[in-house]
Amino acid sequence: MSEKGVGFLGLEGSNSEEAGIIFMKEEKLVSFATIPKLIKSFVNGGVGKIILPIENSIEGIVTSSIDNLIAESKNGNGFLIEKEVIMRIRHHLIGIDCAEKVKTIISHPQALAQCDCYIEQIGAKIISHESTSGAAKMVSIEKDPKIAAIAGERAAEIYGLKILKRYIQDSFINATRFIVFGNKLIPCTVWDKTSFFFILKNDLISLQNI
Repeated sequence: MSEKGVGFLGLEGSNSEEAGIIFMKEEKLVSFATIPKLIKSFVNGGVGKIILPIENSIEGIVTSSIDNLIAESKNGNGFLIEKEVIMRIRHHLIGIDCAEKVKTIISHPQALAQCDCYIEQIGAKIISHESTSGAAKMVSIEKDPKIAAIAGERAAEIYGLKILKRYIQDSFINATRFIVFGNKLIPCTVWDKTSFFFILKNDLISLQNI
């Protein structure tokens, strides 16, 4: 157990926080608004571990996570993987009135991309936010029936919003892979997986899992 806690992306109610609650049950969870701030706090010793979204089954690699990990690696910082967790993601349209009135949808870029078909179907304008939970909080503050967020059921409960439309992701099978980074070297097992990043001479970046 980490005395400094485990950092996660977003406010209370984010998918990252939910993954932390499920898979890091006894740990103290600490909120960070952005992925750069989350990783930087870990590098500087502000938190003992972080749970970071790395890859989604619909949209692929979470580029912000990868880019910032590589940037910190170039600065000489190393990262030890303590755990990999895969969580099913259920996206809902949440707001204050009804789905038919929604003209603008706010959410994290990954969530927006994972619900692209539904958004196109209703012809809504999109606004990117740093996290799904932050988008939900913004909608709760705005109190405008024309504005909704894409987030989980827990976020709707926390911020007093209605679920206007359930399961709006493009694929019902939608899962995100999270990596828990810490400072502990975990003993090898027969079930180990190795992940590594490499940069080619023309700066193309690739993620491989073995």
